[in-house]
Amino acid sequence: SDVCSSDLELSLLLVGGGLLGASLLADPSHSCPCEPDSVNGLDRRFAGDSLRSGTAKVSDTFLYGVVPVAAVSLAALDGGRRGLPNRGLVVAEAWLIDTGLTNVVKRTVARPRPFVYGLPAGTQALQEDASYASFFSGHSSMTFAVGFAAARSFAPGQSRKRTFVRYAVATGLAATTGALRVAARKHFPSDVLAGAAAGATVGDRKSTRLNSSHT
Repeated sequence: SDVCSSDLELSLLLVGGGLLGASLLADPSHSCPCEPDSVNGLDRRFAGDSLRSGTAKVSDTFLYGVVPVAAVSLAALDGGRRGLPNRGLVVAEAWLIDTGLTNVVKRTVARPRPFVYGLPAGTQALQEDASYASFFSGHSSMTFAVGFAAARSFAPGQSRKRTFVRYAVATGLAATTGALRVAARKHFPSDVLAGAAAGATVGDRKSTRLNSSHT
């Protein structure tokens, strides 16, 4: 069973790497100038607002700072190092697969970010690939994927209360990150919701490696 587990984990790592590589081949289309009226009802009120760089930096802090620190802190409170390498591998798999999937979708869909709507022709932002990476939110997807992968890696054999706390912490931090991306006008609400669903699905998958480490 260890051989089967190793083969599965290697396959997942290769899938994640393949997705990441495929994303580099996609060429996002630049569809703007575009008007806020073309946006769906849920997202329309956010279209055309200016970029809020300060809030965007705070969301970056959550993605690259708060979430990793929280994951390490939870690991330190686990009461031992048994299974820690396997947990780390599971989180790394979630990160790689989610990053590849997110980038493929972003570059294929090429949805303009909220602050791009209403910009006049000739504006520099209209020529940048990064301006057409709204769907779906990578910050939201990544924080949910890593957070849920970390939470699940501690779940086997632990009490429901401790498991609930870990998922609650992961959900709270990831949801805050997504809300900050909307506030920064980097993403629409639908981008964050889709990213959350994708990330949670990737991060919460059942790992044969974790199961074998707890038997």
